[in-house]
Amino acid sequence: MDIHEFNPSRRRFLSGMLAVGAASALAPNPLISKVWAEGENPAQWIQSGSHFGAFEAKVVNGEWTETRPFKHDKYPCDMLNAVREVVYNPSRVRYPMVRLDWLRKREKSDRSQRGDNRFVRVSWDQALDLFYEELERVQKTYGSSGVFTGLADWQMVGKYHKAGGAMDRGLGLH
Repeated sequence: MDIHEFNPSRRRFLSGMLAVGAASALAPNPLISKVWAEGENPAQWIQSGSHFGAFEAKVVNGEWTETRPFKHDKYPCDMLNAVREVVYNPSRVRYPMVRLDWLRKREKSDRSQRGDNRFVRVSWDQALDLFYEELERVQKTYGSSGVFTGLADWQMVGKYHKAGGAMDRGLGLH
């Protein structure tokens, strides 16, 4: 058969791409085995990544103690050394928090207290339930146009994980 005569259908193309994707996802990852090939203990060094590139983090008793660039990165960025500081920064919100008045009265809470009302810690499960319930309420009350993430990418320079993009995708799935 001549290459110019080959004309696959869209369905056949997508089926082939799905098969290739599934095979690559299920195949063993040679990169991981190479990273630990030098005899490192995988319980101590955890591979991760950031906006500044791939890195390995040394974790001792549950605390991130040291950072080193990924072994096969020919041009590692010095900014990798600052990633640990972001995780342990005192200004970071470590737990889900909810404004107390909103927790009690939800959408009927006194909005004039925003910024003055105290916040209380809730579990991750409760925070996710509250978020989902409020998302459902807003969408049912105002329609899909009532759900808007805002301009979530305005402060993207130098940040990693692109939280705004994740929020857009998550709300799009809803």
